[in-house]
Amino acid sequence: MESIPRNFFFKVMINENFTRELQLPPVFVRLHEEILPVKAKLRISSGETWNVKLEQTDDKQYFFTRGRNKFVKYFRLQLGEFVMFTLSGNSIFDVTVFGINQCDRKIDFSDSHPDEEQG
Repeated sequence: MESIPRNFFFKVMINENFTRELQLPPVFVRLHEEILPVKAKLRISSGETWNVKLEQTDDKQYFFTRGRNKFVKYFRLQLGEFVMFTLSGNSIFDVTVFGINQCDRKIDFSDSHPDEEQG
C-alpha cells in the first residue's frame, strides 16, 4: 500500500502564544524540510494571500514569522479556533480557518487587505 504524503497540518489556538509565534509541527518539518521555502504565502479560498517568512531555529524548529501578524489580525484569530495549513507547492500554504463553532470561518472581504498599501 502506497503511503499518502502528509502535506498538511493544523494549529489550535489554545494559548496566547499564537499572536507571537506559529510553529510548524516537527513531523511536518521532517517530511518536508528539503522543500520548505524561506519566503511563503498563506492563501485563503478567495485567492487572497499574505506574504510570510519561514525561519529556522538552531534546534531545527520552523516558525512562520514576518507577515504572520497581518494574517492573525486580519482574521481576528481567537482562542479555541482551528487553522489548517496545506502545503500546495510553489511556496504556498492554503489556509482554512475554523471558528469555535467548528465550521470554516467566513470573513467580510469589504475590509481592506492588510498587505495593501495605504495611499
